[in-house]
Amino acid sequence: YLVGEMNKTDQQAPSQYGVRLIGLPGLNGTIPSNFTTDLPQDFPLASAGFMKVDQKAVRTKVSYNLGSASITYTGAYRVVDLDGYQSLNGFVPETFAFHNDLSYKTSNHELRMNGETAKLTWQVGGFYGNEDSDVRRGLILHVLRANFNNQSPFNSFFFRDVNSKTSAVFGQATYNFSEKTGLTVGLRNTTDVKTREGSDLAAGPMPPNADRVRFFYPNVPTSIDQAGMRRLTGVPNEGRWNQTTWTIGMEHKIDANKFLFAKVSKGYKAGGFDNVGEYDPEKLIAYEIGSKNKFADNRLKLNASAFYYDYTNQQVSVFISTAVGAAIKNAGSSRVFGIETEGEYAISKNDRFKWTINYLDAQIKDLKVFTSVLVNVATPADVDLSGNRPIQAPKWTMTARYDHDFKIGGGTLNAGIQTLFKSEYFLQPFNFAMDRQPSYTKTDVNLTYTSKSGKYDIGVYAQNLEDNRILTYAAWNGGTIGIYNWIFGTPRLVGAQLNVRL
Repeated sequence: YLVGEMNKTDQQAPSQYGVRLIGLPGLNGTIPSNFTTDLPQDFPLASAGFMKVDQKAVRTKVSYNLGSASITYTGAYRVVDLDGYQSLNGFVPETFAFHNDLSYKTSNHELRMNGETAKLTWQVGGFYGNEDSDVRRGLILHVLRANFNNQSPFNSFFFRDVNSKTSAVFGQATYNFSEKTGLTVGLRNTTDVKTREGSDLAAGPMPPNADRVRFFYPNVPTSIDQAGMRRLTGVPNEGRWNQTTWTIGMEHKIDANKFLFAKVSKGYKAGGFDNVGEYDPEKLIAYEIGSKNKFADNRLKLNASAFYYDYTNQQVSVFISTAVGAAIKNAGSSRVFGIETEGEYAISKNDRFKWTINYLDAQIKDLKVFTSVLVNVATPADVDLSGNRPIQAPKWTMTARYDHDFKIGGGTLNAGIQTLFKSEYFLQPFNFAMDRQPSYTKTDVNLTYTSKSGKYDIGVYAQNLEDNRILTYAAWNGGTIGIYNWIFGTPRLVGAQLNVRL
């Protein structure tokens, strides 16, 4: 099995709306936790910016049957190059923007052997992955054009060349005590190694150091050791982590159409380093019980599960200051409890109804950060995020979809409608008022004709019929910049699509 893939994307950058809080009555020197403002449907920008992404990938899978077992190799290699320019302040005139030049090369290889007998299903294997990331980013101060003969200087620029290697050995087996009951156990040992080199702009563009080396957009620094750049010092540039994780699960078939399961497992996410320092690995103990069922001659499917996640040192991205940006901090502990349900009912041969109802109770139990959140004050302050909700964690998420098929000319015309409901959630762990996305619905419809042979389909669709403005990003850039920014999701979208299978 061999697949090659090429993808090119050329689009405008994500457009941010911004509000400058400095100078607004009563806000200077305060944390804007209760600040609110109306967010517009439309707003002017000096530049839409651009984002060009070039991706290439190859994936392969080779299996060989040994008789009582089989051996399988899977591998992939991917190159992603991104070039972009994004206006940041979110209002006119444009005062500052970001230059992005990112390159990622990743490869992964897995060799696995598995077998099956009447009582036992097993697999053992090894995994190796490697990623090289080359990040070149800079903050452009258009507001200083007048000081430099109408040239826009870089206020900051940094190189970050990071290599990440991960390797693991694993094994898992399911033993069936009977036709109805089975026990699954698994072990995995993972080692992660990360190294980094990089440099920062040696000094900003403004005096008092008149002899400093300056760079003006679009002429960017081209190497880590170029004059005007300073090598990284005082922060970790390499790290190594090792962890053994496991899973234990029980499965029981009540009958051919009813299935119960329970499992507990340990998860792990490697540590790392950023511009502030090193952060620890994230660890998780996850508990889950559930049931899968079919009723009414398999026309009705009902599945449900409950889970509890107990995090230690959960990695949370938190804004620190305008000089540093965001950094990864370890929450002392976090916990997540949830219930997931889904169902599907075949009303008739041509009518289907699907739904999901999910409940999530998530909380950061212990996280304190030293961050620059005061309006028009550069000095950081202590902020306690304990008790806040993690980002993108609505309590309720529900979906419902209805489909009807019409037989036309040997083919099938599908008419479908789907709606999504999400209760309120936050886009930053600060849980400020303007980090909050209120509850909303999003309804999509489609009308798609598929030929009898299946070689082509053609259709029209509409998404977000309500034309709701859904936040995808919110951030308070505190200190002396003092700008709140938001990015909005796709508004009502109407389109047509044609797929041809050769």
